[in-house]
Amino acid sequence: MQSAGRVLLLRCRGVVDGSAPSPLAVSQEAKSKNAKLVVVDTTDAHYADSAGLRWLIALQDTMGDTGADLRVVASDKKRIRRTLDMLGPITKRLNLFDSVLSAWKPKEKEGKKAA
Repeated sequence: MQSAGRVLLLRCRGVVDGSAPSPLAVSQEAKSKNAKLVVVDTTDAHYADSAGLRWLIALQDTMGDTGADLRVVASDKKRIRRTLDMLGPITKRLNLFDSVLSAWKPKEKEGKKAA
């Protein structure tokens, strides 16, 4: 895990699986760093197994206690994004982004239009 300002970045390499830090550990780290944003970058991951998919969902559930927004980077061209898309409603609550840069940007407030 890396921290930059109020952002906590987790980079996944190889396989997203059960060997990732526990959702509770990530949640505690986010709280201790006063993070407002937790970004999980799967750019360098080949695929996610069922334990990895459960981890992402559990991480989303755990983030509610921290006040931090969880964002998952999973490019449209990658196997992980296709898998998440196939799971439909289970993963709809995940905030998916194509790049770390787009995930890092603040959300636009409702009613405010992009220029």
